[in-house]
Amino acid sequence: MRLSKARIRSYRSIIDTGIFDVESAKTIFVGPNEAGKTAILQALQHINPPALAPKLDALRDYPRSLYNDISVGKVKPSDVTVVEGYFELDAADISELPAGFEGCTYVRGRKLDNTSSHRLDGAPPLPKYGDLKKDIVRLCAHIDSRSPEAKAGEAAVALPSASLATVTTGWNDDTLLSSANAKTLNTWLTAILPLIDETNEAEEKRYDSLVAATLAADKRATALSTLEARLPKFVLFNNYFRVRPLIQLDHLAQRTESKVLDDEQYDFGNLCCQTASNTFH
Repeated sequence: MRLSKARIRSYRSIIDTGIFDVESAKTIFVGPNEAGKTAILQALQHINPPALAPKLDALRDYPRSLYNDISVGKVKPSDVTVVEGYFELDAADISELPAGFEGCTYVRGRKLDNTSSHRLDGAPPLPKYGDLKKDIVRLCAHIDSRSPEAKAGEAAVALPSASLATVTTGWNDDTLLSSANAKTLNTWLTAILPLIDETNEAEEKRYDSLVAATLAADKRATALSTLEARLPKFVLFNNYFRVRPLIQLDHLAQRTESKVLDDEQYDFGNLCCQTASNTFH
């Protein structure tokens, strides 16, 4: 995946960049000193920072002129989205996703309290209960007509569809089939499956479509989990380190183990070379 767009808000000298493009070949930030170029790069690192990167701190990172809103509780760090990155998916990403998610954009954000969030733009929408109600009512009529209670002439309350009222307590037409709701409805559908006439093609098709709707939330969760695992780390390099033209690796390794380095900044480059060389042994 590749970072294609980003937005930074309420970070140091930045109030809101708006959504800006990140070109695929090369992106250069040009501007005068103290214009916020470094702040943009620092904020982008928080999309998915390495473990040792400094965490966001409201006192340091929230715009100084607005910090009083934080200190008096008017603004909560958990409500402030500092950075959002928009990622285009490549063929390798798409091959790992469930069907239907090919045209998605993965969006990853970080809040001022250091919690992260993510979503999929352009993903198949989660169905609402109202979208399924007609098919559920028709399915209920079908299973009730085939139940032993209906044949015995018992009260309607004993019919299989009565259990649906318990399953959907508190639901309305706008209730999303989130993971928890979808699982509950899927359990009910599994229980009434034996009552469906397997020779009735229309009811079989209706049942299958309802089951597929209950699996939409799980597919979305799987897609998000898969893409989160594939998200690249963002590492900010803001210094250049010199490297000695000739390095005795064994000697450097001994000095590293004994913590006797010539100079931490100078030897950083040497240590990088040592790591790179070790990969070839």
